[in-house]
Parts: sequence; structure tokens; C-alpha cells
Amino acid sequence: MTTAANTRRNDIVATAGQTVFSYTFEVADEGDLVVEQNGTALTLTTHYTVSGVGGENGGSVTLVTGATLDDDIAIYSDEAVERLADYTVAGDFRATTINAELDKVFRILGDLELAIARSVRLDDGDPTGGSFFTMGTVAARASKYLAMTSDGKLTFTSGTENAFIVSAFAETLLDDVDGDAFLATLTADIGLASMQDQLNITGWEHVRTQAASASPTLDFTNLDQAADHRFTCRHMLPATDGQSLVVRTSPDAGGSPTFDEGIADYQYHWVTRKEQETAHTISTTFAVSASSVRMQAYGQGNVAANEHGVNVELLLPDPGAGVYQDFHAKAYGVDDDAMKWFSEVSGQRQAAAVVQAVRFYFLLGNITSGTIIHEKRRHQTAT
Repeated sequence: MTTAANTRRNDIVATAGQTVFSYTFEVADEGDLVVEQNGTALTLTTHYTVSGVGGENGGSVTLVTGATLDDDIAIYSDEAVERLADYTVAGDFRATTINAELDKVFRILGDLELAIARSVRLDDGDPTGGSFFTMGTVAARASKYLAMTSDGKLTFTSGTENAFIVSAFAETLLDDVDGDAFLATLTADIGLASMQDQLNITGWEHVRTQAASASPTLDFTNLDQAADHRFTCRHMLPATDGQSLVVRTSPDAGGSPTFDEGIADYQYHWVTRKEQETAHTISTTFAVSASSVRMQAYGQGNVAANEHGVNVELLLPDPGAGVYQDFHAKAYGVDDDAMKWFSEVSGQRQAAAVVQAVRFYFLLGNITSGTIIHEKRRHQTAT
């Protein structure tokens, strides 16, 4: 029997529950077939059976258990390289015997052709000769990467057994579990006092935004002790007409701090400009003792169309220093007489302590609406 020039491998993508898969090449024994499912070799009889053995154009493989949708099924020949017949002097030389032997040779050649086609090899146009593609000794290639020289020859280069070909410096970064660890390693390796400092030189990092909705207070807790803090209050509208926005602090960490509210816990000073109908008024106020720091000299209105809430930018520097905490704020709004005003406020907490939390509220009534944006900028180290 002749041996057809069929490719000695079939790859099939299974449908759901499919059991029968065709192969299109000749095999002399069912054990000469290899059947793989998603890259795992299956066992004859246990996992599949074979029909069509000896047929020039193949047969079929039947799985014991149906495949799952999109399973990759590979069927290929791997016939043993062996000679089963021997001829004696003056013995019989039958056509059936020699044909069977020649068929086996050509089947094995087909298997080798397939193996060569699926291997890494030189292009037919490449030159050959010498040690162009030899692997060298085990000692010469141990713990090395396969590489090519500038003229395309095989060589080996130093490296490790890691998954990536990188420098020793890059390896120290790739094993970090998160971004903070990555920055810490990079900081140490290149000698920066703080990579985060470098990133924050020109900007602030957003921490949290809170929106008021008939809220008695808006609290910001667990302040980063290694950063300066900025709070931007937008359109803070009081439920009660003519109220001032104020701030208090707390040395307590955690979600339920106790805020300082003694009558002598704070002092502050403000300078205010008010635009009246016929003139501008500039006034100053200094509070020696107070239970909070007022952000504005005039009560904020909530009735007129242009009374849309007080706006404040409060800076709280270095709350972890454990000193008399300073405040500085700029505020503007429309008072309860519908007159525009602008204030600058400086204040101080009158006892040395770290500040872990701040609270914003109006002197009377809730905060009807408005938002407060909390940002931080980590301390920069002098170089």
C-alpha cells in the first residue's frame, strides 16, 4: 500500500460535548497516535479509543468524556523508530513484507518532517559551517540566557533564572509588591530623600472630598502627620441666615475624636474688606481667646439670590510637629445684607499638641450644602 503525503498532525477546536475527532493520516497501530487535550496527553483506552488503523487517509479518535467548548484537541503520530523485519540469505522476499517496511520508513519520515517544521531552525538562505549554532558545554551555558551576536551567531549571556532579563538594579524594583514599595526602593537606590517629595514639589495630593447636606459638621480625621494639609471649602451655605463658618481641631486619632472647644483654646486675627454701596470698608479683629477659629468677619447670608455660600481655603501646616498649631485662611462670600466681603485669617491653637483631626461647622444651625476638598503635600527634605 502507498503512503499518502498527508500532514501527520490534526489540531481541532472542540464544540461543547464533542467526542469524535478525525485524523487524516495513516498509522499502523493505535499506540502510534498521541492525543492531547489542552496540552495534556491522554491515555489510550482510559480517555479515548481509535478507529481507522491502517487506513491511508486516517480514521477517528473517540473521547470517553465529551470535550468542553473550545478545548484544543491535538492528534499526531509518534511512531517508534525500529525495524521489525529481517531478511535471510536466499530467503523469501515478499512484496507485502517489503512494502510494510517501506511504508513504516515513510511514516517515520513524515513524523520527522513534522517535528522539523515545528522546531527553531536556520533559514534556508543562512550560511552554515563551523560552530555557528553549537550549544557549548553544560558549564559554559549554565545560568545563562540564549542570545545572538551582532553577526547572528548563537551565544550565551550572563543572567539569572528569573522570568525577566533585567539588570540587577531593575530586579530590586520588579519584586516589590506595590507602588509604595517600588517608590521606596527607587528612592533608596538613586539617593533621593523621598521620591514622594519629588512628585509633590509642584502639587497637592487629593485625600478626600466631603459634601454637606443638612450636616451639623464636616470632620476630617487621621491626618497624615508628615504632610501639610489644605482644605478648600466651596459654597458652604448655612441653614440659618447670617452665620460664620468656623474650625476646631483635635489631638485624637481614630474615627470619633474629641474636638477642642474651651473658651481659651484658640486665638485668631483677621483683616476684612467689605464692598458697600458707596464705599469700601476695611476692618481688623483680634480674638485673644476663643472656642474656635472663625473663617469670616461677617455672617454668611442664605436668602438673597447672590448669597450662594462662603468659600474658604484653609492651610494647616505640619500638624504632626506637636507645637502650637497655626492656621491661615482666605475667605470670601456675601453677608446677610447681600454685600460682598473678603477676609484673611491667621489663627493658632493655644496648647502644644499634634493635630489629628479638624472639624468645620457654622456657629448656629446646619450646613445646608457645599463641599470641602481635603489635600495634602508631604514634607520636602532640603537638599
